[in-house]
Amino acid sequence: HPPTYEERMSARSAFGRAVSWLRLHGKTVTVCESSCGGLISSGIMAVPGSSAVYYGGACACNTKMARKLLLDDGELHGALVGGVEPRQGESEADQYIRSKHDWTARTAVAFCEALQTDYAIAEGGAVGPTFRKDGLTAGFAVLCVAGRGAPGEQPRVLAQRLVRSEHAHRDRNMRAFAEQAAELLCKAIGAAEDAAPPLPPSAALALDRDSSTRTSADRVAALRDSPLARYVVCRGGKVLLCSGASWAGFGTSAGSLALLPMGAAMAVTPAATPSVLRDASYLGLLTGSGEPQPVFAVDIPTDFTAQPDTALDYSDTRLASATLQGVESELALYAHGLLTWQRRSAFCASCGTANALVHAGHARKCNGCGAMSFPR
Repeated sequence: HPPTYEERMSARSAFGRAVSWLRLHGKTVTVCESSCGGLISSGIMAVPGSSAVYYGGACACNTKMARKLLLDDGELHGALVGGVEPRQGESEADQYIRSKHDWTARTAVAFCEALQTDYAIAEGGAVGPTFRKDGLTAGFAVLCVAGRGAPGEQPRVLAQRLVRSEHAHRDRNMRAFAEQAAELLCKAIGAAEDAAPPLPPSAALALDRDSSTRTSADRVAALRDSPLARYVVCRGGKVLLCSGASWAGFGTSAGSLALLPMGAAMAVTPAATPSVLRDASYLGLLTGSGEPQPVFAVDIPTDFTAQPDTALDYSDTRLASATLQGVESELALYAHGLLTWQRRSAFCASCGTANALVHAGHARKCNGCGAMSFPR
């Protein structure tokens, strides 16, 4: 069935994964769509936190009057209205589809450049129920993602895909093509679906605190970006637990410590502070479930009270640790203690200057006198 609104805004949907990745890396995106009628833009905007990454876009449905919507660019409008020259023996339908390849490539690059975003999505096609071109009996869309290889570089096409439907049902085609656009964006930017395997019972898990890695910023960044990474989320003196029936994928069992994949962790952080996840503190490697999984602690501001999911809930850390099993109790108390120390050590005890967090959250360095301090 076509994705519902709730499914599209889920952290594990293609739209959710794309927005989570863009927020985590401080990147932005714009959209120019046609036959999807705004569903690509609404799919992005339905994800909490998307306002930090989405610059808006255009929906150019009326081709004859769309020039103002296409950056007032005569070439883009001409490519949309005029199409491409026919090839010998080419059907009218194939020529029309080829024209959408040309137009979406031009448009994605132009919008990326004009709005100065890191990425742009362009879509063009036909969704039914009737079609103006001979030979077209079912919906199709050409999707294109443009982006910059590095800051300051000119945008270029990163990925393009032709998606065909087997029917002419308008609404179903529009929704399916919008979801495919999100999947193509994920592919182009590397926002793979969370690959963290299901967690075994907590008794089978152990924590390697991996202290030698903390001083390597590059190594910690690579672990943070790993699709295997899990996040323990704290807010003040509370920790996030799996409290509901639909806990699968978040922890080892109902009532267990929430060990969230990156997409789900991004969904519970405040939209205005995406750096919360980028600055997560490294706790170590979770072993016993195949390949070791890096674990990080996330500190959510106490005034952020939105309930992220009915399967998750915050609980007093000290009380929860008495009922959590094995490594989960260790992780909850470890994260709570480390983050509490961070909140209480923001300023240097020697000179009063602000301290910076270093060593993946396990040390403070004074921005004034350079003095180092560590948790006790």
